[in-house]
Amino acid sequence: MAGFLGESECRLDSKNRISLPSTFQRQLPLEAQGQLVINRGFEKHLVLYPRNVWDVISKEINQLITDQIGPIAKLDKIQFTEGLPKTRSGKIMRRILRKIACKDTSNLGDISTLLNPEVVQDIMDNAL
Repeated sequence: MAGFLGESECRLDSKNRISLPSTFQRQLPLEAQGQLVINRGFEKHLVLYPRNVWDVISKEINQLITDQIGPIAKLDKIQFTEGLPKTRSGKIMRRILRKIACKDTSNLGDISTLLNPEVVQDIMDNAL
């Protein structure tokens, strides 16, 4: 797939679809149209992958996890985020992450005492 280098504003339409710049759309191969995976990269950039490329990347990530942790550890979904909810002493609040993953956000508890409570809303907004 050809690369697109440059800046462009991305806008969401009324159905929360991203409008791609026409310069980028012209470079997409026909088989990739409608089959893109979008990730938020570093410094608030969007990274677009054709579905077949993303499938390879996710398999590589799962293989790395298997090599480092063990064969039973596999990811179904991968969500990138700016940070994790941590206590003031630096412990990751796995309870909050578990509730967001299970879509049980009605009772997260008091998040105002976290080191970075704003990251909880960011994770919920981008939950898969």
